[in-house]
Amino acid sequence: MTNEEISIALNELGFKTGWVVTGDEITYWTNTESKPTKSELAEAFKLYKYNQAAVQETNEKARTALLQRLGITEDEAKLLLA
Repeated sequence: MTNEEISIALNELGFKTGWVVTGDEITYWTNTESKPTKSELAEAFKLYKYNQAAVQETNEKARTALLQRLGITEDEAKLLLA
């Protein structure tokens, strides 16, 4: 996992502070809970990606529904917002 992926996974697991990631490993840990294993981090990152995809899909459906209600195309909406 990359530095960014580990950081995201730690946040997903609820660890907002008390750690430092250097390269591809956790090099500093001050939380009272045990440091997560690599497999726990991988699962947390997988869950994060799944949740991000679900949010994106929900937003896309809402955008499509709004455009249909307004009776305009996406290009027309872009012109309105420009």
